[in-house]
Amino acid sequence: MKNNNKKQIDIVMKYFYPVTAGIEITVMETFSRLASAGWKVRVHTSRDTYLEKNVLSGNENIKGVEIKRYPWSIFGFWPDIDWKKSDMLVLENFNIFPHFQIMAFTWVLKIIKKKNFSLILTPHGGYTPEWRVFGVISRNIKRIYHQTIGACMINKCVDKIHAVSTWEKKEMIPFGISPEKIVVVENGLEDEAYADFEEKVSKEFKRVIKGYGKYILQIGRVHRIKNHKTVIRALAKLPKDINYVITGPIHDDKYKQELDELIKSLELEEQIIFSGIIKGAEKYYLIKNALAMVHMALWECYCGVVLEAMSQGTMCVVSEDSAFPYLYKDKFNGYNLKAKDHKAAANAINNIIEYPDSREHKAIKQRNLDYANNHSWNAMVERLKDFYLNY
Repeated sequence: MKNNNKKQIDIVMKYFYPVTAGIEITVMETFSRLASAGWKVRVHTSRDTYLEKNVLSGNENIKGVEIKRYPWSIFGFWPDIDWKKSDMLVLENFNIFPHFQIMAFTWVLKIIKKKNFSLILTPHGGYTPEWRVFGVISRNIKRIYHQTIGACMINKCVDKIHAVSTWEKKEMIPFGISPEKIVVVENGLEDEAYADFEEKVSKEFKRVIKGYGKYILQIGRVHRIKNHKTVIRALAKLPKDINYVITGPIHDDKYKQELDELIKSLELEEQIIFSGIIKGAEKYYLIKNALAMVHMALWECYCGVVLEAMSQGTMCVVSEDSAFPYLYKDKFNGYNLKAKDHKAAANAINNIIEYPDSREHKAIKQRNLDYANNHSWNAMVERLKDFYLNY
C-alpha cells in the first residue's frame, strides 16, 4: 500500500447488502471493522438481489461502509473509482465480468507505470468452483477462461491473493497460480457468537423457535450446491417429531420448486420449515437450540455456518467434500459423510439425538468450542490488516 496513513480501499463484487449470503457477510464483517478503525471503504456492486434486477438504491452507507451500486449488464459494470487516490482495489469472487476489464486495465497501468494501487483478489472459492452446478455452455466457457486467460491475468495483474482456506490455496496452485501470491486468512465469527445473546432475543422470536419443536438446522442460501435434498431424504428416516429448519435467502427458484416436489412426495410438508433470513442474536439462538447443524453441501470453500455451530457447542453433520475436512474432521469435530448418502446422514443425526450427552459427543463439543474461541472476526481482521499493509 502506497500510504498507510490514508487507507482507501475500493471493493468490487456482484452482490452486497441487503443480500446476505456467505461472501456478502464476510465482506461486511471484515470491512466494517476496518472502516471503524479509520479506513475509507467503498463497495462497488450491482443493484440486483439474487432474484430481482435493478431494485436496490444507487448509494447507501452501512456500518461506515460506503456502497455504490450500478446497473448490471452482460459485461457487468465499470466502477467509478478514483484510480489516483485509491490505495487498494479488492476483487471479491472471480467473475468473468467485470474482473477481466479491471485486471486488463490494471495491466495497462502497470505497463505505462501509472498503477498507484494494489490489486488484491479474494476468490472465496470462485476460481475453483463446483463446476457441476453450472449449465454445460456456461461451465465450458467459464472453465476455459479460468484456466487460460484468467490464470494468466491473475499472475500478471494481481499483487496478492487472499484465500479463505488452505483448501482454496491448494486448489488454485495446480492451475498455474503462483503460490507466492497466495496468503490464507480464514473467516471469523460475529460478536454475537461470544455474547449473552439470549437477552437480545425477543419473547416473540423465542415463541416462534419453541414452535419449531425438536429440529435440525441448515443455514445458507437455497441453491442446489447446498444439497438440501440429501437432508430431506434423511429426514424421512428420522422420528416423525423431528423437524428440519432451512434458513437463508432463496437463490434459485427452480431448485426451490424441486425441493417442494420432493418434500411433497415424501409427505414431509409438516416437518420442513423455510424460515427466511435470520441474522444476529436470533441466528445464534436458533443455532444454540438446534439438535444438530446439517450441511451436506456439494462444495464449500470454507463454510462459516459450521464454524458458527461449533461456537455454540451444536453438533454438526457435514459432507466430506471440498474444504469441509480442513475445518471439520470426522469423529473429532462431528460427522463427515459422503454428500449424497442420506442413510448415513440419518444414522449420524439419530446418534446425536439418542446420545446427546455421551462422552464422545461432550469431547467433540468442547474441542469445537475451543477452536471457535480463536476465530473471532476481530482476530481475523487483525491478521488481514497485516496482510494488507505488509506484503
